[in-house]
Amino acid sequence: MVFEVKMVKAEEMKQFLKVAGTALMFSSENTKLEPEWTLCGFENGKIVTSYAYWPLFVYLNGKEAAVPGVTMVGTLPAYRAYGYLRKVITHHCNLLHEQQNGPITELHASRAAIYQRFGYGIVTGAMTYKVEPRYIEFACPQAIPGRLRDLEDSETDVLDKVYTAFTANKMGYLHRFKLTWDLGTLFAPTAPGMSLNKVVYEEKGNPLGYVIYTMGPPGPGAANLQNGQIFIRDLAWLTPAAYRGIWAHFANNNLIEDITWGRVPVDDPLPYLLLEPRMLRATLRDDVLARLVDVDKALPLRGYQETGELTFKVIDDLCPWNTGAWKLEVDKQGSRVTKTRLSPQITLPVNTLAMLFYNQINATQALRMGRLDAPKPEALKDWDRIMSTPYKPACSDGF
Repeated sequence: MVFEVKMVKAEEMKQFLKVAGTALMFSSENTKLEPEWTLCGFENGKIVTSYAYWPLFVYLNGKEAAVPGVTMVGTLPAYRAYGYLRKVITHHCNLLHEQQNGPITELHASRAAIYQRFGYGIVTGAMTYKVEPRYIEFACPQAIPGRLRDLEDSETDVLDKVYTAFTANKMGYLHRFKLTWDLGTLFAPTAPGMSLNKVVYEEKGNPLGYVIYTMGPPGPGAANLQNGQIFIRDLAWLTPAAYRGIWAHFANNNLIEDITWGRVPVDDPLPYLLLEPRMLRATLRDDVLARLVDVDKALPLRGYQETGELTFKVIDDLCPWNTGAWKLEVDKQGSRVTKTRLSPQITLPVNTLAMLFYNQINATQALRMGRLDAPKPEALKDWDRIMSTPYKPACSDGF
């Protein structure tokens, strides 16, 4: 058998979509992927492993970086267990390293176990709320000075303004272009009876928050067939009053059985505001996974609030150029990563380093979990301080 990894041609896109759809068990006909964003595995000239990536830009704690968003990954059932996916991922990492064109990759995994074997770390979590409107009652009621209104389709600039301000100092959110909005948050619902709603919170005409959601008839097995359901796609706020105002809007939906929000940041304030927070029925899951392809180029891409020097040894069997001892220096001029002969404060696999980079966990927690070794644990206080971020990592988009 001859196996090779290469980009598909335009005339092979139909075959690519068929392989991805079969492997992942979903319809992939509406994708806007370009052939140059693919990198597939071919056996004897036939596509057997699909693989593609979006050219995304991600906010990293006050900075913005180009990050390929890996997508449409799958191998036809008859061709699994031959190591084809590992060969494709290795090939992509080698390309990115050689071209110096993307020291980090991200993805949403069908199963995290697949990608953690390849050095990906779980770098964001997401909660899901499913709450009845009658339980949206605040423990400490406060006046809401602004008001809400429906947005017209022509007012997407309002959404973009609020979203940009909301995400600029956060970790993990995507920079949204028109295509990102149109194919994601603003994509028209296809289910019968579902409507797309865009509501903005304003004070004296100044937009300070918004929520985008679909609303429609009850689902199968609903307790009350007369009531509908709401699915929140995106919620952004710039002030506590805007956040409260948006949830007060949902509290007034008396004909709604449940409100579901499926990609909630883990540090979302609602559980700390409601009179009965357990009625959110919150659940937690892994969300974005990230791979540090080039450690020395990845770490300077994010913002840091603190200054200092950290030394560490990386273990990485897929990207051997990462293996070894490094020094991270952070000061007012920026950050730099260089090879070092200094004794490392910690030794860790590359997927744990990704989790520290995004501040999904800190070094002290990683030591307690057995995800790193630290000869001198007292050095971890500097790691926790320097790698800290004001907000926990999150991403409100799928890709």
